[in-house]
Amino acid sequence: MDYSVQFALADGPEVMHPPRHGLMHVFPYGPHMIERLDGLSGMACQLLQEATAALQRRDAATTLQRATALHALAPKHPESLRLFAAIARLQGRAEDAIALLREAAAARPADTLVLGNLAHALAERNRFDEAIGLLRRCVAAEPANHGHALALAQMLERADDIEAAAAVLRDVLDQRPALVPARLALARTHFMLGRTDEAIAQYRRVLADAPDTVAAWYGLSNLREPPFDDDDVAAIERLHARADLPDHARASIGFALARAYEARGRHADAWPVLESANATWRKHQHWDGAKMSGHVRATTAAFAGMPAGDGERGAGLVFIVGLPRSGSSIVEQILAAHPEVSAGGERLDLPTIIREESERRERDFPAWVADAGDADWARLGDDYLGRIDTARAGRRVFTDKGLLNWLYLGALRRMLPGARFVDCRRDPLETCIACYRQMFARDLGFAYDIDDLARFWHDYDAAMGHWRALHDGAILAVSHEQLTAAPDQHIRRLLEFCSLPFDERSLRFHESTRGVRTLSAEQVREPLRANTARAYLYGHHVDRLRALLAARPD
Repeated sequence: MDYSVQFALADGPEVMHPPRHGLMHVFPYGPHMIERLDGLSGMACQLLQEATAALQRRDAATTLQRATALHALAPKHPESLRLFAAIARLQGRAEDAIALLREAAAARPADTLVLGNLAHALAERNRFDEAIGLLRRCVAAEPANHGHALALAQMLERADDIEAAAAVLRDVLDQRPALVPARLALARTHFMLGRTDEAIAQYRRVLADAPDTVAAWYGLSNLREPPFDDDDVAAIERLHARADLPDHARASIGFALARAYEARGRHADAWPVLESANATWRKHQHWDGAKMSGHVRATTAAFAGMPAGDGERGAGLVFIVGLPRSGSSIVEQILAAHPEVSAGGERLDLPTIIREESERRERDFPAWVADAGDADWARLGDDYLGRIDTARAGRRVFTDKGLLNWLYLGALRRMLPGARFVDCRRDPLETCIACYRQMFARDLGFAYDIDDLARFWHDYDAAMGHWRALHDGAILAVSHEQLTAAPDQHIRRLLEFCSLPFDERSLRFHESTRGVRTLSAEQVREPLRANTARAYLYGHHVDRLRALLAARPD
């Protein structure tokens, strides 16, 4: 493929999207890394480094100009290929990026930087097994470089093998006990595995040596009952008052301070801190609420009157949908406790399939929906089934809790007509307040602004109303409040909807030891609480959000 043509055409700043992973590990040029440029002419070296610098500062026009010139001089040099791959990733051409990095890896099979870049590119396509294998090669090749082990642990965590991630981190800490990133990551794995005491111990050990470690305070604040005393609150306040914190740290310590105030019953003090933390982090979110609303309307309109596909393809699949903090993790944990269920967690297979089909058709979803025939939908459904086959492990039921799967429900009814959908509902005000109190690991830009939150809730509610009108028998609404008030009744109803025989273990879901990679990792290990409302604690501060949720959207 002649990538110079694509570089020349993609000449606007809008083609550069924020990557999921930083670029510093991609281009580490410095005096000790200059040997990576061996084989390039002086002019090619200059172009490469100028393109790299422009890429770091998101200057798309300069990046593409220098990259096109570099392609003419050194199209096959491994460093050129890595640059072209980074540009492809930022342009959303993930498969092209993977192909370029494979070519670079063939030229430098022992180059751990190339292998690591390829691993991250593969992970963006949910190819975790291959990505993990590449990172294990990096660890074996350079055992003293603990960055490889940390990357491996992170990849194992993303692949839901949290015990394996914890084992890797323990090995690292055996060699370097003072390595703070490894200890923070180990604390997080303990949290996911329900080992709260161990998580606290790891965070406290970090703070004992470095009391200004924002990530440790933030990690403790995410516990269901943050273990903060008055001295802790004072320490967090001092850190929050510092003027030299970058925005990510400022927002993180702000959320932690708000939780600390809440833990001490100081909700009136917590609210302005929450407002400040959300406003700080909102500046870094690429979110357009009006555009999202338009996309939702276009998607529901594209499937209006369109029937589900024929047959039972996808039977046994349960897509759990809902806003964050709406009780979806508990619903999945209830199902996961059943011996005939394999829980897939928050998977990205479906958005990936839709994106790849859009790339193939060179049109964004849902513009191509009207042109897709039965054979196309069947092909996409078979693609999904192939991606989850190993994870399903032959179980009768498989759950997928992808956060945005509700947007694709119409497509899923064409792709996998035998699938079922659980619509997780919680009081809208409680749901939105719970989102507003949290700094999410993923890009959920709507969560940091009251207007955006209300608008997103209305989008979800309208979309689910549309899907229910079309496919009512395939959708079960589960109210969090009703579930917690009468667990036995609603758990039996849920199992019946999923064509599962009743099993007592689903009533005792909190006894499960499976790893949970969501903020509800502690909550799902406790019996259901009948009253989880907290919006009232903020009094008049939530009046505006309440009004926005009650109003009809434009």
